[in-house]
Formats: sequence, structure tokens, C-alpha cells
Amino acid sequence: MTRTATLLLASVALSILSGCANTGSGNYNRASDTHATSTGGFIGVDENSCWKTPLSSTPSAPTQQEKLARIHLDLGVGYMQESALEIAAEELKLARELEPNYAKIHNAMALLHLRLGDQALAEKSYHQALRLDPADPEIHNNYGIYLCSRNQLDLAQQHFDCAIANPLYSTPFLAYTNAGLCAMKKPDLAAAERYFRSSLQLYRRQPTAHLQLARINLDRGDIEAANDHYRQFKKMAQHTLESVEIGMEIEQARGNNNAYSSLKLLHRSLTTGGVGGSKP
Repeated sequence: MTRTATLLLASVALSILSGCANTGSGNYNRASDTHATSTGGFIGVDENSCWKTPLSSTPSAPTQQEKLARIHLDLGVGYMQESALEIAAEELKLARELEPNYAKIHNAMALLHLRLGDQALAEKSYHQALRLDPADPEIHNNYGIYLCSRNQLDLAQQHFDCAIANPLYSTPFLAYTNAGLCAMKKPDLAAAERYFRSSLQLYRRQPTAHLQLARINLDRGDIEAANDHYRQFKKMAQHTLESVEIGMEIEQARGNNNAYSSLKLLHRSLTTGGVGGSKP
């Protein structure tokens, strides 16, 4: 049996702001904005746009208005992280008014709409972000997360792969891990394992990737490999209900009754509303 985990947005600030790719105001080597095809209201991928990089390595300095827009964007993202969504909405609207063609603002608006439960407006914002910058890897990663949550699994995979293909993407391990989680939903465990292993090659300290590889190895009967990844997970993260259940299966298979009993108590605490997050 496979389990899925929550897809990684990392921090909202990281997803939106960490990329080095141009975001709509620079000079890209692309023929037109017809970068994607629409599939049932969702946006597909033109693979030719995934690896595009700016023609100039020295983009023009932002104007004062653009600087102000990005200050409001940063503030909006910060308030979103603090769950002050009403103030975040005000800041992002100000940013959009000042710089309506900055793709990252529309990306942030999409995340805000999702937090507010408005999928239609989120989809519209993602469409606008991808129209303005079809090469931005953070936008492709975030849109892939959204598509996977809507069970558009193949299309989500395309967007994760597009993010990964961009040589300017500063955090490709996030897209690899998200792609693996989405593959788990199909389930395509072989693809999921490839994505998780690729992710860990880039950045080892990823508890989600380690936990899912523990799950995959457990399902195939490789208990020691599962335990190795499970131990790595425990070094990096607090327990969740999923990790406790995986741990119980591993310890039971290893005949470790004391560890199994400890995890069983923690499982009972988590499922009955007790205080969780401990590391037995």
C-alpha cells in the first residue's frame, strides 16, 4: 500500500522569490507567448520554454516603481507566511497595480487565492504568471503542486520536469521531491523512487524524500534500506502520523518490540488528539 505526503511548497518566500530566472521584464529568447496549451482549463507545457535563459546576463536595473512593487510583494509574502491573509492581499494588490507584468506577483496571488479557498482565481493567476514568464521554474513547481492536488497527475509531472530542466533553478530538489510525491499518487513507485533519489543527490537533508523512500523500500520488502531512510528522517524532522505508521511497520518487521510499542503509544496520542511531534 502506498501513502502520499503533503507536497512541498517549502516556504512561500523560497518558492516565489528565490529564482534567478527573469520574470517578464527581461529579454528572453522566445518567439511568442504561446508557450502552453490548455487542457480542460489547465495549462500544459511547451518544453522549448523550460530551459530558456535571458539573452543578457546583466538585466536592466529595476525602476523605482518596480522596486516599490517588489517591496510590497515581499511584504505580502511575509504576511502570508504569518497567516495575515487580509493584509497580504492588500500588499499583493498594491504590488500588482505597480507592476502588473511581473510574473512572480501573479504567482504569489495564486498562492494567496489557494489559501483563501478560491481555486478559480488561483488558476487565473497561474495562467497569467505562466503567460508572462513561461520559463520561471518556481512558477512551474508551484503550479505542479496545484495540479497534483487536483489529480491532474500527468500534467503536474510536466510542470515539475519543466522546473527541473531550467539551469537557473536554484532549488531543483524541491521540484524533484514534489514530482516524486505526485508519482506516488498514481502510483508509479519506480518513477517516484527516481525523483526522490535525484532530489537527495542534490540536497541530502530532506526528510520528506527519506520518508517516502522508506515507504517504497518497505513495500518491496527491503527492510534494512527502509530503516536506513527512516533513521535519516528521524534525524531531521518530528514525527507525523504517516511517519509513525511507517516506523511501526519497520520495527514490527525487524522484531523490535520495544520500539514498536513506543511508536504505537505515539500513534494513539496522535490519533486521539494528544500532543504529538516527539521523537521516541
